Amino acid sequence: MNRSDLYFHSNQTKPYFYFQGIPVYLTTLLMVAHVVALLASVLATAWGEYAVFFSPAVADMQLWRMGTYVLVHGVNFSFVIDMVFLFLMGRQLEEVFGSRSFGLLYLLATLIPAAVGMLGWWIFQTPVMLAGTSIAHFCVMLGLAFFQPNAAMFVEWLKLKWIAAVVFALYCLQYLKLRDFVSLSAFVAACAGTYFWLRQCGLSPRFAGLAEAFAERFPKRPQLRALPSAGRGEKSDGKFYEPKIRPKPEIDREHPAVVEIDALLEKISREGFGSLTAEEKLALDRASAELKEKDKRL
Repeated sequence: MNRSDLYFHSNQTKPYFYFQGIPVYLTTLLMVAHVVALLASVLATAWGEYAVFFSPAVADMQLWRMGTYVLVHGVNFSFVIDMVFLFLMGRQLEEVFGSRSFGLLYLLATLIPAAVGMLGWWIFQTPVMLAGTSIAHFCVMLGLAFFQPNAAMFVEWLKLKWIAAVVFALYCLQYLKLRDFVSLSAFVAACAGTYFWLRQCGLSPRFAGLAEAFAERFPKRPQLRALPSAGRGEKSDGKFYEPKIRPKPEIDREHPAVVEIDALLEKISREGFGSLTAEEKLALDRASAELKEKDKRL
């Protein structure tokens, strides 16, 4: 795992409150909202009709549908599995990025598909219907795959990044088979929004290798550029512009904080963030603060 992942580790994940001794986090509140919505669909059969996203209805000023469609669930066992995955993956993202950043990620994963669906309606007059958590919760899994790409799932050789890649491909193929290009665009936009939001939160680049391979395969031709010359009758002083911003020096790999961080990040890459003990999490925060202070002094 890249050592720069350290810089977005967050210790702002204190529970909002305790319920009978059980800490309640943002992920917990999201799960409660989904359970309440499921009960509402059982008690009021019209719940799904008024909560599902349907672009012509939203165009008719039923704007709440842009957010309530993720609360539409079927009464089946898949709902239980959905909530378990939300808790396991959502809590890890919330622990790393903080409750605010995770909450905004969940909000973006909900609103971006709805916004693209509305664009499809306004431009192509193609009605789009969205219901359930499939896109939003895949974005949560995708965010965790960006953070811990080599985390093992179920067995040692099955990595989270490969599961996310296969599920992404299956979604795209499903939309292509249905010729539902607006929904495909909404799905891809939500995935892209997830990546760029996590980059804003401090995630290190995850596609640098692809960019380098593309640059090697299609190298740019050098462009000739004329240097500014002195005016007629004037002599050039031979000086060139020097940038005022200097690149930061490389961090000393032998620094005790860097050695400690590398060891902890290696453990996270192998076993996941949840494998850290409370003392190791405090050590990671402490070393992070020390390096940040060192960068400021430089």
